Amino acid sequence: MNARLRTVLRSLAPALLAFAALGAQAQAQAQAQAQAQAQAQAQVQAQVQTPRFALWLTGPIGATNAAHCQLDAAALRAWSPTDGRAPLITEDDIASWDASRASWTLDARKLDELGGAIGITDRCFVLAIDGQAFASGAVLLAFSARLLRFPTIAVEPRGGAATFQLRREFGGTPVPLGQAELDRVLRKGQ
Repeated sequence: MNARLRTVLRSLAPALLAFAALGAQAQAQAQAQAQAQAQAQAQVQAQVQTPRFALWLTGPIGATNAAHCQLDAAALRAWSPTDGRAPLITEDDIASWDASRASWTLDARKLDELGGAIGITDRCFVLAIDGQAFASGAVLLAFSARLLRFPTIAVEPRGGAATFQLRREFGGTPVPLGQAELDRVLRKGQ
């Protein structure tokens, strides 16, 4: 029986080796296919452009001093939208940019969608420029009585439109913040 088993095994050896080779070849093909799919997916993700100007807003903050709206430098550098929300406003929503005042006007349809100028004020914000968190603070109406010593976005309603200006602080003489960075991102063929 031993001799017979050896004879059978010898006759099956080439078939077993061929079968093993086919299995290894199929496994290598599957790995190559998985790598190709991963590369294609990475290319698609790279092609999906991150907005150059991205503004996230919180819910209303009410009658607070808004101090919780300002992130310290380390927290701002580490910030990312952890809940996966898309920014509320991007450069595509900006109708015009005034470099002399460092202010922008929001597209009227987008402003209506957000509930008008009043609907987007008294909220915290985080502004990212070219994918990096740039500033955080509070969004206020330009004629608000609050005095804040951290970045704000002042919103000035003008009929059906509204002008926005990122400021170093709120109160006193308006001092724009990030004028060069905003100009680089918001200047559209001017």
